[in-house]
Amino acid sequence: MGSELLRTAPFEAFSNWDVKQFFSKKVLSSFPVERLGDHIIHQTKKIRLSDFPEEEFGILGVSNKNGMFDADMLLGKTVKQKYHIVKDNWLAYNPYRVNVGSVGLKTSEQKGRYISPAYVVFSCKDTLLPEYIWLLMKSDIFNILIRNSTTGTVRQTLGYDKLAEISAPIPSVREQQKLLKEYHKALDKANALLVSAKNMNSEIDTFLYDYFNMDSSENIALGDTLLKTFRLSRSARWDVDFALNDKAFDYLNDCNCPIVPASKFILSTQYGLSEKASEDNSGIPMLRMGNIKDSEIDLTDLKYLPKTNVLKGRFLDKGDLLFNRTNSKELVGKTAIFDLEGEYVFASYLIRVKIDSTLADINFINYMFSSRIIRRQIDIVSRQVLGQVNMNVDELSNLRFPMPPLPEQKKIVFEIDKIRSQKKSAINEANAWIAEGKKIFEKAVFI
Repeated sequence: MGSELLRTAPFEAFSNWDVKQFFSKKVLSSFPVERLGDHIIHQTKKIRLSDFPEEEFGILGVSNKNGMFDADMLLGKTVKQKYHIVKDNWLAYNPYRVNVGSVGLKTSEQKGRYISPAYVVFSCKDTLLPEYIWLLMKSDIFNILIRNSTTGTVRQTLGYDKLAEISAPIPSVREQQKLLKEYHKALDKANALLVSAKNMNSEIDTFLYDYFNMDSSENIALGDTLLKTFRLSRSARWDVDFALNDKAFDYLNDCNCPIVPASKFILSTQYGLSEKASEDNSGIPMLRMGNIKDSEIDLTDLKYLPKTNVLKGRFLDKGDLLFNRTNSKELVGKTAIFDLEGEYVFASYLIRVKIDSTLADINFINYMFSSRIIRRQIDIVSRQVLGQVNMNVDELSNLRFPMPPLPEQKKIVFEIDKIRSQKKSAINEANAWIAEGKKIFEKAVFI
């Protein structure tokens, strides 16, 4: 094999005796290269969610594409294991997938506070900025170091002890701030594009309000007195919040086409499965609330259900509309159309809705759910329980939709598709700037 492979090394130089580590890439940087364990803290505190059987818990997930995100809502009684507590500015990674960048930084944007015990959770000491180490662990060169430190012959894993032994560039906090400032210059350009993309949602809403000749103002005056009368036939639900906001539905009165309850075009509804899914991809993929993004199915973070747990009649059919019935206020009620090949099931916090195609275009209904015309109603009729907003089938069925003839619905979909195409272009350009920012960061840290 050549004499160049004949090398010697002192015993104390290695924490793990294998060929992979022996020939691993050395870190070259203009900054001090130090052991990570001197700058991070292993966070091992867990909570037994089943001790609170009727409480709902926000569960976090981590993907190599999106980092940390709100993945699911689980009832305590459905969780048999203890789950890690995750606080803002803490990091978590999947020890089996960290080598492909599956590491996340918890920010205030994520509402969940718990993550599977399969994850490694750690925080940073004062010498290390959380965003710096997150970017470092997402870099291509650092991923080489991670791969060189993983253990296992079939499934490579990186436990906390191995992570702590990795040597990496650790600039002073001031230098870390400078590096992050340069990264954020590219990120600011990305964020400007993302804001532009978000504004296109308003453009869609403006188009719909104008098309239906509706008043877009949301400043509804409820009067100076709480003494009000209501006819029984007008109220779909009897509670104070709903009654006081009933006048907020008046904006529908000026619509230039019929207003119908969703029950008019819904053929059937079905709640999803409550069985716990896993990452074992030998099973059936289960779509969860985190898989519905911007009115589309997102397969970035899939989990699976053992085939033995799937009952007949629970597989999704093409053309099913998935409705997210539980989430934070801004996300409850989000929808997507299932249009994938193969067998999929869906989780209990989703509702499968079948639409009568002779009355409603499925794409029109999907887009209307994300519009302010319907979102205003969802904000009123949804109920908040333990910090999460919930809707049931009855509340879903009573939502009121403008219902023009089918040909007009298709024209509306065509116009919205054009705006959404521009939106996707802006998002793609934003993602390119994010990637550029990471390249700038990596080039500055490593030689």
